[in-house]
Amino acid sequence: MEHRHHTAADFAQDPSFQKWVLQQDQEAHTYWSKWLLEHPEKEEEVRHAIALMGTLEFGEDIDTNTAFIGVWQNIERKTLRKTKQKYSYLLAAACTGILIICSFLYMWLLDEPDLYTFSAEDSSTTYVLPDSSTIMLNANSQVKYMLNSKGDRELWLEGEAYFEVKRRQHQDAMQPSSFTVHTDNADIEVLGTAFNLYEDQNKTQVVLTHGKVKVTTNQSQAIYLQPGEFAEVKAKEPAIKKKQVDTNLYISWTSKKIKFDQTPLSEIAYWIEDRYDKKVLIPNSMDTITFSATLPQVNLELLLEAIKLTYQVQIEINEDVIIIKDI
Repeated sequence: MEHRHHTAADFAQDPSFQKWVLQQDQEAHTYWSKWLLEHPEKEEEVRHAIALMGTLEFGEDIDTNTAFIGVWQNIERKTLRKTKQKYSYLLAAACTGILIICSFLYMWLLDEPDLYTFSAEDSSTTYVLPDSSTIMLNANSQVKYMLNSKGDRELWLEGEAYFEVKRRQHQDAMQPSSFTVHTDNADIEVLGTAFNLYEDQNKTQVVLTHGKVKVTTNQSQAIYLQPGEFAEVKAKEPAIKKKQVDTNLYISWTSKKIKFDQTPLSEIAYWIEDRYDKKVLIPNSMDTITFSATLPQVNLELLLEAIKLTYQVQIEINEDVIIIKDI
């Protein structure tokens, strides 16, 4: 993986790393926070890189910073035998504001915030977090959870999960601590909320059952979801798509069965498109026809067969397109 062979000097010269240390870029913050969790063996090098940046007078110009590091390395190699008094003078000349930032990040690393990894392999599994929030992971899913000293909670999800988030107060202030879930395509900020979250490399989907969540990306303006709303973020599309949905369809996997209760066929078609990345075409005459059934598991083949038998229709599947026709 990129950066795994970096030395402290390499980190300090990396523009993205510099932006993270200088708190200039949200994308850099998300990337390096996750990277550090995945590479704890590089913590010492990262500490040295932060200390190095604190020694030098870093500013807003990333290109200048990188060039400065290169020059500094040459100077350092030529002055390794100089007295420690000379080195102390360089430290005293460093930018006070940047030192404060670097000290904060350095102490954050030393604090060693609690880190938990939860996973589900062949079947769904429910976990209770240290703050009493619960996560139900779908099969073949994983979540990493970090709790810092302020009570803020950060998670990184791979796969699908249903969250029941407990409202929590800061230890030193009567303000709620944050709960943020990161995926490859979006960040979801929540508070006292229940929602379903699905992610893969191509998209992130959020369905809110109650409470409120904020969905943000690096490419578009943040949006807020109300109960019953669905948001989707695709990797190569800047806009966040939002719509009203039947939330029961999207959380059906948590009960290992799916229940349709007078559900319009058009809504089932939208759900299939969202869930399975397939286009569903139905005649206009069937848009408002409703379907009622309880099926074990969430199995597309079984669902299509049930629709076919119930309505005596013809169903064709052409690669990523499902066509429902009158006989």
